[in-house]
Amino acid sequence: MTLAAIRRAAAARQLAVMGVVQDDLPEGVASLVLLGPREPGFWDVFTAAPEYRDGQPDPLDRWSARVVGELAAGLGARAFFPFGGPPWQPLHPLGAGERAGASLAGGPAGA
Repeated sequence: MTLAAIRRAAAARQLAVMGVVQDDLPEGVASLVLLGPREPGFWDVFTAAPEYRDGQPDPLDRWSARVVGELAAGLGARAFFPFGGPPWQPLHPLGAGERAGASLAGGPAGA
């Protein structure tokens, strides 16, 4: 999978690639791609989703799990979220200009 393919797949869901990490990752993870809302348009897509309208708790977490989970599966990747633990995914301090969001992890190069 290429970064261009990830960007296209994310954009189709009103998501954007916010960053890529390739250093100090767990064994078996070659890259970690941080996703976030793609504006304009994200809010309209999210508020039309069943998770937003069903009155259940944590609609954005549930939407993210569904949409990013499907995106990851379609790309042969794994999705990691800052919610849904334990076990909790390790979070790292964000640098200037970085934003939190869901992440996709790809396996070793060539896998």
